[in-house]
Amino acid sequence: MKSLDPALIAHLGARGQICSHVLVWFSAVQRLDGVTAAPWGVWTGDDDRTFTIDGSPRTYYGAGAMGPPGALSFEVGYVVRLHRLQLSHLHADVKAALASTEIRLRPVELHQVHLVPGSHDLVAAPLLRLRGAVESLSLPRLAIGGAGMAEVQVASSARDMTRPLEITKSDATLRAVYPGDGFRRYIAVSGTVKVAWGEENG
Repeated sequence: MKSLDPALIAHLGARGQICSHVLVWFSAVQRLDGVTAAPWGVWTGDDDRTFTIDGSPRTYYGAGAMGPPGALSFEVGYVVRLHRLQLSHLHADVKAALASTEIRLRPVELHQVHLVPGSHDLVAAPLLRLRGAVESLSLPRLAIGGAGMAEVQVASSARDMTRPLEITKSDATLRAVYPGDGFRRYIAVSGTVKVAWGEENG
């Protein structure tokens, strides 16, 4: 069960005007060499803004960098939930980030933040709503003058529970980590060599 900040509980309990925004934070790698790149984020606010999350500042692109996020649905148990987000791939900062980094299969976090209505003040620190990974990224092919947004499909962290363990690993893979370990030296022919047990081979 999530614990809510008392200030947020009081704000929601007052049943007054609500000003809520969604923050999306992408981990990424460089497209050219696969090296870890600086993470980047977008949010539904009107301007770029920096929020402190887990003790570190994060700058999120605003001003139309993402579309309406829609509702997030959850249920009890290890169920993989898929959520779709829209990114403005023509937004200058988002366009540059997508061109230079790869976010597919990389971790992603979604937070929700409440602002004081008519102000930019925070009611409470951003609340984590989803932690998962980017399943896919689709960039639209638009006609001249057309409109559209990139679609990102995000899978919840329960996806990690559905990935099977590797059945076999090669001798080369093991020796790359432990050069002197020859435990898997016969794995390439394992199961292909006929072995006679207690009888004459022939």
